[in-house]
Amino acid sequence: MPYSLSSIRKGLLCGLFCFLISLPHMALAEDLRIENLVIRESTGSVSAGYARLVNTSDQDIKILRVESELADIHELHTVKADNKGVLRMREIPFISIPANQTLLLKPGAEHIMFIDLRQTLEPETRHKIKFYFNNDTTQTVEAPVIPATSLVMKYLNKETEQKSLAE
Repeated sequence: MPYSLSSIRKGLLCGLFCFLISLPHMALAEDLRIENLVIRESTGSVSAGYARLVNTSDQDIKILRVESELADIHELHTVKADNKGVLRMREIPFISIPANQTLLLKPGAEHIMFIDLRQTLEPETRHKIKFYFNNDTTQTVEAPVIPATSLVMKYLNKETEQKSLAE
């Protein structure tokens, strides 16, 4: 027998110890609060999702993708000025929420796009959105559809409101 039971135990204990001491340094899905997630009413075959993302960990957290039953295509987007100063929306590979910071997904900035909608999105309906993160965790949040004409930012910028619309 090439390995003794004692050396196997020591190896397992060492591996367990290394794993346990790394836990405080791993950002988990629970370290990211998705607050006030809303979906814009559809006016055609596309819609957008906006939210307040609060990272309470000491590590950056990246949203890699989202899924739902709402659309055939889900994209993470940002809006940037081109070389002529014209604002252009474009797909990005992830959305990064810096450690111990809050990021707003909002019109004119980072947001979620739902493309080739499978249904009309009517105000006051609710839909589940699943978020996938860079640490192999997920979160599913239920979001209301809001009228396209409403002020989306009122749902996101309420500093004093602690209650999430996603609850």
